[in-house]
Amino acid sequence: MVLPLAFVTVKDLDEYVDDLANELPPELQPFLEWFKDTYLGHPNRHGHGRRPDRTSNYAEAAHRRIQTELVVDHPTIWKLIDGLRKMQKGRDSYYEQLVAGNQPSTKLR
Repeated sequence: MVLPLAFVTVKDLDEYVDDLANELPPELQPFLEWFKDTYLGHPNRHGHGRRPDRTSNYAEAAHRRIQTELVVDHPTIWKLIDGLRKMQKGRDSYYEQLVAGNQPSTKLR
């Protein structure tokens, strides 16, 4: 019941979520409330729409990391793929070190 929400257009999402709320069993109502709070938000105090979408710091950090790894602003598709593979190898290596018992490096402030 919840998975088809991924295919609903944004303008119709409120209507479909309301329909889903009427059909959902009571034990799934907390999940629906969490979904509404997290992904839909609430109308502002004046009742005019919702706050505009914003990227999270995690998304911005990921974009910044990719940009610094690739060194160029607009890479070709092949340079992008090679850069992503290189980054993935680095992440895999870091993960293996953590699994082996090594401590993560401390963050500089």
